[in-house]
Amino acid sequence: MHLRAARAEGMAFADAAHKLDRARRNVDDYVAYADALRRNQILWTVMQADVSTEENRLPAGLKKKILALSLYVDKQTINALVQPGAAVLDPLIAINKAMAEAQFTKPE
Repeated sequence: MHLRAARAEGMAFADAAHKLDRARRNVDDYVAYADALRRNQILWTVMQADVSTEENRLPAGLKKKILALSLYVDKQTINALVQPGAAVLDPLIAINKAMAEAQFTKPE
């Protein structure tokens, strides 16, 4: 992956984590809460589509891990929408922060 693309992905995951964290701190604002989850879901849908293409040069094993993680994110998102709460967002925030960090720490 080109370094600029990796940085852009890192920023997208960091931004999603930030929005989810903000929603976590104000669960009573369901519109903002659901919007943060929707935006996160879009990010992960794009990620799923990207790793599913032949053009994606990630190793097959890593692609499988990312797809498995994205399925977890899908399920956790549905859980968060059905049973809103701060704690249900914690795993999504942690995953996005880890994904962002992984993109920002790629060697140049």
